[in-house]
Amino acid sequence: MNDEWIAGKNPILEALRAKHPINKIWVSEQSQRGSMKEVLQLAKEEGIIVQFVPKRKLDQLADGVSHQGVLARSQPMNMLI
Repeated sequence: MNDEWIAGKNPILEALRAKHPINKIWVSEQSQRGSMKEVLQLAKEEGIIVQFVPKRKLDQLADGVSHQGVLARSQPMNMLI
């Protein structure tokens, strides 16, 4: 099964609010934790693993996509039907 990547704070927040199954969230170590407060809180409530990594790692995982300091891996929507 292939995973789907969600990049950016607002898309990840929407996925979390919609209870979209997220496997893991990566947050840049350079991010202001206050700006990620809601992402971190919702992830904690859902029992989702959050890992703080260097921005370089996010850049590598995102493969050129603008991630705004946060990236999530989830199940593809078509796999949920």
